[in-house]
Amino acid sequence: MPRIQKLHEQLKGRQDILVLSLNVDDNPALAEQFLRDNKYTFPVLLGARQFWERSFEVLGLPSDWLVNAQGLRSEEPTRIASDEAIARTIETLQKAAAAAAR
Repeated sequence: MPRIQKLHEQLKGRQDILVLSLNVDDNPALAEQFLRDNKYTFPVLLGARQFWERSFEVLGLPSDWLVNAQGLRSEEPTRIASDEAIARTIETLQKAAAAAAR
């Protein structure tokens, strides 16, 4: 999660992409406390299990996607493991948004 926080800080203020976490735990209060205790400030949609189950084909957790302003998301979960992988995914999403706008 520190990488997600770092990414949130890098992208804060941009209008074309957002870092958003979905919490699918049965007890969202635990997630709220965890976020506060660790001083994470990225937005988290609490109690998102039904949305997640309908919207994503996920084989395991955690899974991270990047989503642009048009609602296009990366084809596969983004491994928030390297700045290079994140930059490639952002570039792909920007190209997809430009193509969709034509």
